[in-house]
Amino acid sequence: MDVESTLTALEASLGDPPAAEDVKTAQNLVWQVFGKEYRPLPLRTKAELSDTELRLARVLAKVRVSATSYVGLPALREDIARFVGDAPSGPADLEIEVGGASVPYWMAIAHVAHGLLDERTTLDAIANTETAAAWHEVVTTFPYSLWQPLAPDADSYKKGIAVRQGDEAWALEHRLRLVSMLVRACPPDAAAQAADALLAASNPSPLSAAVLVEALLATDLDARTVPLLPIALRHPSLGLCEHVLSLFPEERRAELVLLRPIYAAANRGDVIRGKTVEHGWVQFVTPRDCTDLAQRHPSPQITEHILRGIERHAELAASGELKASRRFAPLPEKSLLAYFQAAGAEAVPELEAAQGGAAADFVAKALKKARRKKSK
Repeated sequence: MDVESTLTALEASLGDPPAAEDVKTAQNLVWQVFGKEYRPLPLRTKAELSDTELRLARVLAKVRVSATSYVGLPALREDIARFVGDAPSGPADLEIEVGGASVPYWMAIAHVAHGLLDERTTLDAIANTETAAAWHEVVTTFPYSLWQPLAPDADSYKKGIAVRQGDEAWALEHRLRLVSMLVRACPPDAAAQAADALLAASNPSPLSAAVLVEALLATDLDARTVPLLPIALRHPSLGLCEHVLSLFPEERRAELVLLRPIYAAANRGDVIRGKTVEHGWVQFVTPRDCTDLAQRHPSPQITEHILRGIERHAELAASGELKASRRFAPLPEKSLLAYFQAAGAEAVPELEAAQGGAAADFVAKALKKARRKKSK
């Protein structure tokens, strides 16, 4: 069966939800119609699609398949539906002239983030256009297809599927270009309004929060950044979190590090449900990366915070409460000990004071790590 007849049959049989066989057919059609060559950029525009490509894109707005971004289409069904015009357009679809072409506002921003358009040229292109509503929508809803980093080659793409949120150089460069562009494109008074909208959202984007923190600081509205910081520092990219921290004086960074929740734990809402957060111990239930940022910025405040959490964890373990629930993982000693090794001599007084407490065994190990660095 050729592509046209297969696509016609798929359009006729497509249900809600689509059958597994239809999903498989749609995936195969992606490769047949768009090819298997890695071609994520530049992002495709609706105008450049052939009739067959546009018909398939409309199908992909209803069927979740992998690797649509591999061939230059939006990554999510919702974004594809808007891309092909099957979902209502919004302010961010405002057409602007940049680089000799007319593209949606969001795409111009995305192409700056991907390094395809110059930031200054794009800012000049939108300077005489009313973009407040478009900017607000981009920052407060942040379409996935806009902020998704795209790997520079197919091998990096396949590798990046599993570590997409990490700190690969290409991913971090993309995020920092995106933040820079949106901060510099921020219309007057737009940041404060967007901050209110983001704080009212049920699942606010950490990347959006990072943009707004920087945009608000640029207008000396430091106080408004406070509720946004824990959201921004939730982002799994250490490089992005370091960028946010760099906006503040060094003497404030220790207190800000304490605002970083643990991403893996934050992704598992049942981890902290029904438990008190003020003791801090819930920040140590995940075995990976629980002190990633703290290791870069050790301080007495962070040491005290971690020790309180460890002692609370030990108390709950001794009471049998942790054992009774599958929600709670063992103490991730490796990551925590790495923090004390990074802190070195600075952590020794607090550790010595904690000897004999509920977490005495752990404290003894931590002292060895801290003193080992002290003696070097």
